Amino acid sequence: MDSLLAQINEVLKLNIDSNDTLEIWRYDLIYKIIVPESGWDAVQEALFQILLDDSRKQDEYTVISQVFWEAVCDKLTVDKDRAVALLNYRLNTADRPYEDNLTWSITCNLYHLDYADSEYNAFRDEKIRSLLAGYGITYEL
Repeated sequence: MDSLLAQINEVLKLNIDSNDTLEIWRYDLIYKIIVPESGWDAVQEALFQILLDDSRKQDEYTVISQVFWEAVCDKLTVDKDRAVALLNYRLNTADRPYEDNLTWSITCNLYHLDYADSEYNAFRDEKIRSLLAGYGITYEL
């Protein structure tokens, strides 16, 4: 797991996302190179470790959410409760509108919610709150 995390960390350090001449982004490198090499299950576990790491930058959590979106779109098996809990916690989507909200898209897809007409809030879901509490995370509404 340490070498996998090291690979992902190297990608997260790259400054390529705003480069107009390259048409590749950090999430692409993780999803299209590291996932095939290491397997989705191992990468997913590494991504969860990153989401649990308080020392990370917000930008890194965003890249991780983009990797999860790719996995969801490709119908890979995602630990949906952990993904919803940690992505919503890190990207703090409780009070934001759903438009252009990747975490909301992931949540809706995994839980089969209506994207534009659902009142679901991960932070009011006891299952999610309990999962976060198991990590020592409390979230006040």
